[in-house]
Amino acid sequence: MRRLTEAERRHIIGLIEREEELPPYYRDLLFPPVIERHKWVFKTSAAVASSPCLDRGILYCGSRDGNLYAIDAGSGAEKWRFQTAGRVDCSPVVIGELVCVGSNDGYLYGIDTQSGQSQWRFRAGDWIMGSPVFWNGNVYAACNDGNLYGVDLLTGQAVWKYSARNWMISAPVVHEGVIFFGSGDSRLHAVDIDARKERWTLKTGGDVSSPVVAGAAIYCGSRDGNLYAAAIDKGTERWRFETGDWWQSHPIVSRPVVADDTVYFGSNDHYLYAVDTASGEEKWKFKARGWIMCAPAVDRGTIYFGGGGGAFYGLDQETGKERWRIQTRNWIVSCPSVHGGVVYFGCGDGNLYALEA
Repeated sequence: MRRLTEAERRHIIGLIEREEELPPYYRDLLFPPVIERHKWVFKTSAAVASSPCLDRGILYCGSRDGNLYAIDAGSGAEKWRFQTAGRVDCSPVVIGELVCVGSNDGYLYGIDTQSGQSQWRFRAGDWIMGSPVFWNGNVYAACNDGNLYGVDLLTGQAVWKYSARNWMISAPVVHEGVIFFGSGDSRLHAVDIDARKERWTLKTGGDVSSPVVAGAAIYCGSRDGNLYAAAIDKGTERWRFETGDWWQSHPIVSRPVVADDTVYFGSNDHYLYAVDTASGEEKWKFKARGWIMCAPAVDRGTIYFGGGGGAFYGLDQETGKERWRIQTRNWIVSCPSVHGGVVYFGCGDGNLYALEA
């Protein structure tokens, strides 16, 4: 894209100050036009906040219409659907021949990937939003009742329980026998699974988002507006990166993603940030057309994410410059999944999208 001349810049400023419409040519220079990239669109009956999971050519995704859908990733054709008694905001995970997903009806389900039939269901104390995680034969899920549950993958029976004494929407992560999760008590917790004892907690100034482990560090956001980096062995804070105050910026809703030496995350201040993992210094930031709650996806030099303004973006990984975007009809909180040159995500308009990446 060419640079504007000084005369053009003054002319555009004058048009904006007089609240006059920009000519299409200048509009496209300032705001790159929407590019048609759709491969297919799958419609559900309600908003899709769940993040899709791809396994062996089948895409699994929940909807607020109460269904978990299995969709052919190539054609967008429905293979089956499984009905729960509550909305399915939880992101599913596939483990062997089972897809595990939580629902707002208070159950964690183990569903056969081929038939779409329930193999078991586990009754938790409240709704489950965060994606479950598999470790050593068990599935672990955080519940809004303040408990972290471990369920046997084969039987669906509870085999483990840990109380954080506060609500949880954070998706847990397991590393070398330790499970990490954020809680409404403003702490990031590290719990030894076998010993069922807390190893450490990291205190923040607000509710804590889903963490990510990379190397010897763990990263999480907080409702206090900071992204935290801590040592994974002792929970010692390495650095924090501030995006705004507690009201203006809520990184809790965006799980960070680490690629190479950079951590990427979104904030309610409308920015996607790229921060150096070693120093905590900002590399770049990109302003979107609304808040950013989903975790971005990084694939082959491009960062993909959507936001509250309904736009879905592809950014250059190194510079943060916009490569393309498409506009949907509602908010996007579903985390994108990229496979084989196609990016998949859900939207508040009730659709699951497959775009050329």
